[in-house]
Amino acid sequence: MSQGELTKALISQPAEPSLIQLEPCLNLAELSVTALSYDHHKRLKETIQRRLQDITQPHNLLGLIDAVQHLGVAYQFEQEISDALNGLHSENTEHAIKDSLHHTSLYFRLLRQHGCNLSSGIYAITKSGLKMCIFNL
Repeated sequence: MSQGELTKALISQPAEPSLIQLEPCLNLAELSVTALSYDHHKRLKETIQRRLQDITQPHNLLGLIDAVQHLGVAYQFEQEISDALNGLHSENTEHAIKDSLHHTSLYFRLLRQHGCNLSSGIYAITKSGLKMCIFNL
């Protein structure tokens, strides 16, 4: 039997119902948002907003912004993130994060993503630190 004949034979047969009866895995009643979960969501959002405004250490602020973006909820905090990144850029904090290649690259990525024009020359700051890190391996 050729492949074309096999396909025609399979198409011409009526579909039979499945012998397995599965329960639906999602119940709409379980998906409803209660007032308690709404209040919890609101408190969490306010906590993140406060932290974005209160954190003064560039390392911690960059880590929080990165985590919020990775969680996919950065759209909830666009203004706070924008203010925080503008503050970092205006303070010229690249010298404060020169000890860590991770934080330097995070600083570079977040500010470039935000629309700031940064020179890739900030990596020259960490070049000696990177060499020391490689030699210590």
